[in-house]
Amino acid sequence: MAKVNVKSIVKNNIVTAFTIAAALMWVEFLKDALTFITSPIGVLVGKFFAAVIATIFVIIGIYTVLKTEEEAEALFKRFNGKQKS
Repeated sequence: MAKVNVKSIVKNNIVTAFTIAAALMWVEFLKDALTFITSPIGVLVGKFFAAVIATIFVIIGIYTVLKTEEEAEALFKRFNGKQKS
């Protein structure tokens, strides 16, 4: 079982709070931009395209985080193996 590290929990919470604040700002911007861009083709079609684009970005973000985590774990294992030798 992993040890609970209060310092890392606090850091993660701070990063999460800033991320949520930035995301809320982007939501407002994207709403206004989509209203401006999609007014000729209709709001429903614009929201559909926005949902598709957001889904693509989320999938790319999740994939990047998971891949980076795997690579970091491999590096830590290699580093710890060399350090013990």
